[in-house]
Amino acid sequence: MRFHEFKTKKIISEGGNSRALTPDGEVMDWHGKPALAQKMNLKKHGRSNVKNAFVEMFANLNKLFKKNYGEFIWEDFNIITSGHAFNGSSESFFDPDIDDAKYTKFKPSVGDIDVSVPKEHMNNIWELLKALEGKSLTKNITYVGNNKKTPSAIGEQINAVFEYKDKIGSVLGQIDFEASEFENKRPSEWAKFSHSSDWADIQSGIKGVMHKFFLQAMASSTSPIPNSVLLVERTYA
Repeated sequence: MRFHEFKTKKIISEGGNSRALTPDGEVMDWHGKPALAQKMNLKKHGRSNVKNAFVEMFANLNKLFKKNYGEFIWEDFNIITSGHAFNGSSESFFDPDIDDAKYTKFKPSVGDIDVSVPKEHMNNIWELLKALEGKSLTKNITYVGNNKKTPSAIGEQINAVFEYKDKIGSVLGQIDFEASEFENKRPSEWAKFSHSSDWADIQSGIKGVMHKFFLQAMASSTSPIPNSVLLVERTYA
């Protein structure tokens, strides 16, 4: 998710807006087109097809990380298969208890996939991804690149572009590797809450970030600034 500020207005844009960059900061060419993430049409490709392909990709990436760095990204891989490692609406996307018809009724496409990773692994994840540029990780998924030119530019997440391909066609999807606190091999309670988006909210068309704004507003209203005066417009009858 990105926040863009234009003068005094803030606009929130969500999903599928990353790009794969060359070391010079230029957008990569991918099969004759710019390597820009797109929304993945789940009704076209099939939610289970896309979900299962990415679970397989995460499993292979986990093994490669172990081979190169001596430990797994996700020591308990069940947090991937159960959906627990994912944030926002991505948790519902990977939730095996939500069937395809129900999910695609409310989310016919996916803009990006948000996954928690231990923050101490971020630099090594970037290095591993760099070595995998242009390589197939499964029969359906190829890693393209990400929008961080160097590890020093990572910040809190790596916004990576992967190509998903099946007999229907191909699409460039986005995965955001989000640096998180882990406790007992799982994202901490705060890490889960701060990135959460409840399935009930999704079905009601409410984005996860909105309930964070609501809680922030509630906290502000119950914790006034000392020695301050609230000015309101007076309405005359």
